[in-house]
Amino acid sequence: MSTGPEIVNLAYASLVAFFIGAIPAAYIAARLHGINIFDVGSRQAGATNVWKHVSRKTGFIVFLIDVAKGIITVQIARYAFEITGLWFLVPAIGVILGHWFSPMTRFKGGDGVASLGGLVVGLFQWAALPAVLIAIVFGLPPLRYKFAHPSLQAGVTGWGVLLLTIAIASPSDRRAEYLILYVGITCLALAVLLKSVRFHKRNSHLFDGEVPLDDVEFEDRRPAESKR
Repeated sequence: MSTGPEIVNLAYASLVAFFIGAIPAAYIAARLHGINIFDVGSRQAGATNVWKHVSRKTGFIVFLIDVAKGIITVQIARYAFEITGLWFLVPAIGVILGHWFSPMTRFKGGDGVASLGGLVVGLFQWAALPAVLIAIVFGLPPLRYKFAHPSLQAGVTGWGVLLLTIAIASPSDRRAEYLILYVGITCLALAVLLKSVRFHKRNSHLFDGEVPLDDVEFEDRRPAESKR
């Protein structure tokens, strides 16, 4: 592929990735239950906040949708735009930025941990399976209740398992490529982690339960409850 078309394909892949990431699954799902996700809990449009303040079933569905964002981004980049190697990192950044700053919710969003997990699955495929299983274990009771942000803890733990799997069990002819790609995607993971940590430090009162939920939460719940 020539340099010109590759740059054009990369630009289109990144633009598509951004709008995939910008789909506000958590916001839409919460609104269907009469709740504004930005007015409850952590005030973030993420699966964890939906799980805690809407319903577990809805939170799980949002989690799957956010993971799918990452997987779909990789597949579109690979098959529709012929992106390969480290170039995958460009649309990967696009989908995370879309999740962080969705134009559909006035440029608000969530951490992007689930979408990052989807990127890992899309990029490393079967090699990501052990990491995914470990992350699921950390995301289920009783471990999930031991952490303020269990999805983040699950992601960090799974990340270490992924490196171990790549180093030991990945195909020898692709091990170097996988390791280089792992380093690149780790830089994106660190950005996701730092954003999450910064948000938690700046809004620690939301997680400690020191501030009651805004009245708007209860106003948003009433229409849904009145229909029962």
